[in-house]
Amino acid sequence: MITFRSFRKPKPGKRPELLQKTIQLREIAKIPNRVIFNNMMMPMTPVISPWWFESLEQMDSEFTSLLKNKDFTDEIAKEFLERNLQLNADSFSYPELLNPIFG
Repeated sequence: MITFRSFRKPKPGKRPELLQKTIQLREIAKIPNRVIFNNMMMPMTPVISPWWFESLEQMDSEFTSLLKNKDFTDEIAKEFLERNLQLNADSFSYPELLNPIFG
């Protein structure tokens, strides 16, 4: 068994929206299980969304199908484009893009 996990760290006060969006994406992707790890006691911990596969071939097939699913790719593109993130090209530094989990 192979487990693919998606980790999505919520911004302050945005956990319910992130959880709803994760559920919506899982429904569009037709992920068979409804398991989402959501620690409400620690609101800044990531929302973890697992997806289990019997083999690498099955995983490859499912992800290939997702790339052909216009509803899924449109939703991901919309989410990415609607992010309120501005980067200053002059001071672009990879570590500045990361939101550290510790410290």
